[in-house]
Amino acid sequence: MPVSWFYGHPMIQRINRPETSLADRKWNYSVQIGDFNAEQVKVKVEDGKVIIYAKYTDGNDEWGDTVVRTRTVQIPENVDSEKLHSFMKPDGTMMLEARTVCQMRSNSKLYHKKGVN
Repeated sequence: MPVSWFYGHPMIQRINRPETSLADRKWNYSVQIGDFNAEQVKVKVEDGKVIIYAKYTDGNDEWGDTVVRTRTVQIPENVDSEKLHSFMKPDGTMMLEARTVCQMRSNSKLYHKKGVN
């Protein structure tokens, strides 16, 4: 942090971060997929959950090895599951992203003081 002097004493200056609105906030989740590539991984959303299904077959039909992995992730209530986006990083990590939904409390009310306009 930058330091400046205030009346002969050091003072730490806080760097102002740009304001982000609630609409810009995202939910992120990462999963190590390992040796699977993007074509071998399927992602679907079902009943408020993300299901990641990966299947890898090595060899031929007669003497091949098959590896199957499934991961289920609960989507938080404040996340828009309709706008879920998934992608693979080069290091084999599956990333899930979605925007959060801003919800106003239904019981919050604005009260005016008497005599104040």
